[in-house]
Amino acid sequence: MRTVGYTTARIWAFLYFYDWINPDSRRQARPDFYGYAGFLGGMLGGILSNPFEIVFTRMQADGMYPESQRRNYKGMVDGLCKVSQEGALFRGGLANGLKLGGVVFLATGILDWMKENTYYFFGPIAVTRLVAVTAGVSTAFVFSLPFDAIRTRLHT
Repeated sequence: MRTVGYTTARIWAFLYFYDWINPDSRRQARPDFYGYAGFLGGMLGGILSNPFEIVFTRMQADGMYPESQRRNYKGMVDGLCKVSQEGALFRGGLANGLKLGGVVFLATGILDWMKENTYYFFGPIAVTRLVAVTAGVSTAFVFSLPFDAIRTRLHT
């Protein structure tokens, strides 16, 4: 539920914001437009999928708590009902949105830049994609750590 909700919201929001940012009918691909639309799409997807993230995070952390403090969710629906009763469905939503929006923005921007530039150094070989993906994912991972720590603390 978490992945389907986030991916659907992110892709829908990306397409919506990209059409809004770039109304050009010729659709010239500009990296800054992709970045802005990706950030907004990731941010909106992160905020909308936050209730699923809360339940997922709490179910993972439940085993580390003493017996008296465990939440003992039976599943996703039970967790969503209990989180809703607490009034905490969107607690940490901004941190979650910033984390996921930043990951999409950084990973795609650096991936495209690295693919283009490593092509000139290595030529058309498989190493170019591997180097580009490694650079993009590593940078996005490092960027997302502070937001992930805040999000996890707010969720638990």
